[in-house]
Amino acid sequence: MEYPMSQATLASIPESYSVQEAAAQIVVLINSCPRSPRQDEIEAIIGRVGFSAASASAAAKAAEWRRALAGLRQGFKLHEEEYDRWKAAGRQPSDEDLNRVADIDVLGDRVESASFAAWKAGAACWADIALFAEIARYWTWDPEDSGLEREFQAALQPHDTGLDTQALAQLVNAVLTVGKEVRS
Repeated sequence: MEYPMSQATLASIPESYSVQEAAAQIVVLINSCPRSPRQDEIEAIIGRVGFSAASASAAAKAAEWRRALAGLRQGFKLHEEEYDRWKAAGRQPSDEDLNRVADIDVLGDRVESASFAAWKAGAACWADIALFAEIARYWTWDPEDSGLEREFQAALQPHDTGLDTQALAQLVNAVLTVGKEVRS
């Protein structure tokens, strides 16, 4: 016979738990029924594990860094589009033309500042470590630069030289791979 978790029991579960509170609720659930809890009952409790302050801070740092990087990438795209228009028109851009397009130096400084801010704050949780790997990947092997992407892929292949680079590439790749699985 099944003993479904009652709606009253579900309603009494707070919206957010710490990991310890969730574990305690699972123990209560186990001890409250003459049967083992179902997976959906345990998931209902685990699903309410709240983000820690460290996770919220990590999310904010990551969002700031990604916004800065997106701005820089958009600035580069605008420059390329404008340059193509100037080239198609058969002219070189004037200083005035260049000033109308996003300032790449300022946008690059924002990415650098966001990187330094994240590093200065330090790592307090797994999300920070994943962000640091993302930052390392960008500054060492920007995946949008085809030459650097080839270098990264080559560094992932074992060979006789450059073990420092291979070690860094393997670590960055591992953290980013596990980070994707954790977010999925």
